[in-house]
Amino acid sequence: TLIAANQGVWLRSKAADARPLPPALASMHAELGEDFAPVIEDRALESELRLCLKHIANRRWRLHAQ
Repeated sequence: TLIAANQGVWLRSKAADARPLPPALASMHAELGEDFAPVIEDRALESELRLCLKHIANRRWRLHAQ
């Protein structure tokens, strides 16, 4: 899912050899981070998943336009 991919980008960014994202992806990663905090420990995610689906349906992110 989009949230899982964003989590992977966040984890990878912590690595010493992490490379910067292209600007459009970096922007989307930052926008996703505003609504979806990284999963550090178990927590209920239903509300976040529903919000993500709502954002996808509403074409919230700029990448939809490209």
